[in-house]
Amino acid sequence: MKFATKVFAITLGTSVFTATALSLLLYQALKEYQEQQFTESYQSKLKIIGDTLVQLEKSSDLIAQNAAYALQQLEKVQGLPTNESLTELAKSLHVAHIFATDRDGKFIRSTNGDPSQFKNTLFDYCDGYRGLISGVSPLQQTPILPSSDEVVPGPFKYTMIPSHDRSKILEVSIPLDFIGHTLLNAIRSDTSLIEIALYSPNDTLLGQVQSKSDLQNTTGTSHENSGDTRSFEQAVQASTEECCECEVKGIALTNEPYHYKLRVRVSTRELQTNLTQTKRYIGLALSLSLLIAIVAARAFSHRLLARLRLIATGIHQIQNSGDLSPPLSVTGNDEITVLGQQINQMAQSLQENQKLRLELEHARILTEVATQIAHDIQSPLAALEMAQKDLLSGSQDSEQLLKTAITRIQEITDDLRDRAKSQKTKPSRAEPTAISPEIRRILEEKKLEYRSNPRITFQYHESPGVTHLQARVVPAQLRRILSNLLNNAAESLDFGGEIKINLSPFPHQSPTGLKLQICDSGKGIPAELLPKIGVRGFSFAKEKGTGLGVFHAKTNLESWGATLAIESTSECGTTVTITLPLAKAQLQVPVAVVPVQNEPASPVTGVN
Repeated sequence: MKFATKVFAITLGTSVFTATALSLLLYQALKEYQEQQFTESYQSKLKIIGDTLVQLEKSSDLIAQNAAYALQQLEKVQGLPTNESLTELAKSLHVAHIFATDRDGKFIRSTNGDPSQFKNTLFDYCDGYRGLISGVSPLQQTPILPSSDEVVPGPFKYTMIPSHDRSKILEVSIPLDFIGHTLLNAIRSDTSLIEIALYSPNDTLLGQVQSKSDLQNTTGTSHENSGDTRSFEQAVQASTEECCECEVKGIALTNEPYHYKLRVRVSTRELQTNLTQTKRYIGLALSLSLLIAIVAARAFSHRLLARLRLIATGIHQIQNSGDLSPPLSVTGNDEITVLGQQINQMAQSLQENQKLRLELEHARILTEVATQIAHDIQSPLAALEMAQKDLLSGSQDSEQLLKTAITRIQEITDDLRDRAKSQKTKPSRAEPTAISPEIRRILEEKKLEYRSNPRITFQYHESPGVTHLQARVVPAQLRRILSNLLNNAAESLDFGGEIKINLSPFPHQSPTGLKLQICDSGKGIPAELLPKIGVRGFSFAKEKGTGLGVFHAKTNLESWGATLAIESTSECGTTVTITLPLAKAQLQVPVAVVPVQNEPASPVTGVN
């Protein structure tokens, strides 16, 4: 893709992303606002309906009280009227029914059927009504209640007072037509209202109106939300908060004042229409902004690239001629001009530094080789020192130790000679090498080098079938790497411990490489220092450390296509994992770990 196309694409992409994000944010904000207005509108409407029902309930309470006191005066003057007379009285007082009971709560008068057929007494509904006879309570009123078996269907409120001599209880029930009318007026005033209903605390239906239907007072349950409707609920406090009859009938909630639940189910079609219209307007605005962004991005990319092409032409001429002296001709006072000036300064600096760099590179090569050799030769020198002591003590292993040390020193000097001839620092060419014999060879050297201290032990494990598997490495370098890593592991064991070496194929199912792990039980490396291990010149817990051991190992392994990873904690020791890709066919054997050797070693300290 051309740079001009990239600049255009980036500019346009940024504009499109910004415009789209702003459009989405705007739509989300407008959607939330409209939904909030929708919700608040119906919550406010519910509160108004609830307040209206409360006021009408209080008015009904006053009507029922006046009717009851009128009946009390009539009973005092003329005695208790007959059922027929009470029916006429109920009509004149605009109440639904009148009842009378004796002092035991048994119904003796009723305008709603033969009282002798009533199964329950008044005190069966609420034992607290006995207070009307005993004089404890002068008046008892119920909140809106659903109908019982002995009362005409429909919710009612009941008002009870004692007779003038407290030998009877006079009860008046008042019809609650205002519930249906209030709900019907509410649903007629809003075409989005689908259903409005009033419930008792236990969700018993007290009144319900649905759109395109007449007033309904049948029991039922509230409708659930559907895809294009939404439901709201408002608690409405009853004029009578305590109702023992409600508790007996199981329609009140324990330890809560008696209240009603006003619920509405609303169609969201109007809301969805408004949201769709909002989305359409925002979409049109987004389309227009995208067209503007395309034109602006095209103009910006052409203007920018015209001056960049001038710089690119000058750089191309320098590249073809190799002459850094001709400066680029760039005019103006913006960032592109600064870029051209910096390229000119860079070309001048490159001319000056080119000669110095060649001189320093040769010196650096010699310094690196000398430092690396000084580090790597420490281990065979230590072996020579151990062999000298063994010769003096008459040990039979001194000859083998001397041969091993001399061979290692010869390998190091050969490597030094080869690098001096080539004046290069990169390792020698890797070749297929069996890894297991190299590990065993170094372990034999370490066994002799550290045998004087039994507190540290080496354990070597290898999976079956890996003995002859080969990886592409430089054998001499591999031995130096293993020697340095095992020395580091031994040096971390201040008070003795165990070093485990494990060689296995990976992955287990279809191996493509070898995994070598060196685990010690030493003091470990603090977590904050782990990222620095392997950085050239960084040494941990060694006074004379050069910081080359792990760096050398990591650099050489990566040049062979291998990897080196270190895991450690300050309490559990360190694990070094080396992965080597196989040089031949993949391994097809199951993985199993078997011990090969377990040898003692001597303690020192440090990681290098």
